[in-house]
Amino acid sequence: MSQKVAIITGSATGIGKRTALALAQDGNHVVINYRIYGRENPLF
Repeated sequence: MSQKVAIITGSATGIGKRTALALAQDGNHVVINYRIYGRENPLF
């Protein structure tokens, strides 16, 4: 991807998180969507 915007759902854990991080590290804009019940720590 070249300077694109990616919308990643389920990006709190697992493959969604790894995908979001990889796209962000490549310089893309990343919009994340996640929900974790009972957890107050930051996502990244």
